[in-house]
Amino acid sequence: MTTSPNRRRGDDLEQAIYNAAYELLSTHRYQEVTLSKIAAAANTSRSVLYRHWNNAFEIMFAAMHHHLRQTNATLPNFEFDKGNLRANVIYTGVQFNQIRNSMLPEFQHMMIAEMHNHPKAIHKLLIDMTTGNLAMMAYVIKLAQRTGELTHQPSDNAQLALFQLIRYRFMVEDQSLTTDDITQLVDDVVMPALLAH
Repeated sequence: MTTSPNRRRGDDLEQAIYNAAYELLSTHRYQEVTLSKIAAAANTSRSVLYRHWNNAFEIMFAAMHHHLRQTNATLPNFEFDKGNLRANVIYTGVQFNQIRNSMLPEFQHMMIAEMHNHPKAIHKLLIDMTTGNLAMMAYVIKLAQRTGELTHQPSDNAQLALFQLIRYRFMVEDQSLTTDDITQLVDDVVMPALLAH
């Protein structure tokens, strides 16, 4: 099956728009990023942008979502085993923290500030993140069940605790986590939650 030339140009333009929005968000406060600035940086017009998005927020959100999907695609393909459940959970936390660190700080500010103005978009992103987080933990739990470290299926809440704690520290407390910080979260909260029946 071949891709039509029009579709190819459309893909290239979409990528240029995402790149332009991402670059602007990395150098400006999100309130300063306008449709006009995005259009100019992507070498297109505002009318082209209006065909697909209603405002600059929607483009910046789509650009960051696109960036996160690309980042997630570079994660280890769930073929790791650090020897035991604790080590695998710590490794998963460190990998997730690296994804968090790849997000632009201004995007975090935009998400918090615009939560009430764009609840559907933010809710969809959170669902996507939750699905990805559970997929990462499913692999870790399967390894632990295979070795007998886990004899039950931990609840979704227990599985998501690691990601939610890292996300909270990053987004709300604006803290950069070290491997030691993640290890302490795993030992104090995540492991007891995973092991509890």
